[in-house]
Amino acid sequence: MKFLKALALMAVLLTCAVLLLGVSSLRRLPAAPSAVTPAGNGDVNCDGQIDVTDAIYTLQWLFVGGDKPCVAQDAGTQELIDEVKGLRTDLAAKWPPKPRDIVNLMGYQAVAFSSSAFFYTVPSDRWLIITKYDIVPTEANYLLIDNTPMKNTSNSFDSSTGWAVPPGSKLGFKNEYALNGGASYRIIGYLANP
Repeated sequence: MKFLKALALMAVLLTCAVLLLGVSSLRRLPAAPSAVTPAGNGDVNCDGQIDVTDAIYTLQWLFVGGDKPCVAQDAGTQELIDEVKGLRTDLAAKWPPKPRDIVNLMGYQAVAFSSSAFFYTVPSDRWLIITKYDIVPTEANYLLIDNTPMKNTSNSFDSSTGWAVPPGSKLGFKNEYALNGGASYRIIGYLANP
């Protein structure tokens, strides 16, 4: 029994020693030679190969303060970095939507059998991003965008990303089944610049 306990202890100590050696060897990789061209996307240490050392190099840069990936040090990538920063700035200017851009439509629309009725027109210079809509009763009515029934969608929709409706489109209902139809609706979203 003592022999098994000693063997288990030795196995644990050996495993710890191997892990410690592995962690200490990952502290710093040698600096990448500047003359080598990256092999492609993912070759962050510019050794001409895409392998596990690229992942280790990136993790060291992110969490241990290692050298920057050679691609990030390349002067040609500064244009791309500036472009991404510009996109982030544009996005920050558009989100969250301003109160005047929020659309909250609620009401009841009577729709005769086999006909359509429209209740909202998207401004011609803006997109409508629908994040939620409900139509009741659902069995007789379909949401229309212009004159196209949205039959492939349910009569209830909820999404954080939204559903884009082009500028100038008309929203309404199509009654295909009920003789004396009508529906209550609620559409929530926001207007966005094209």
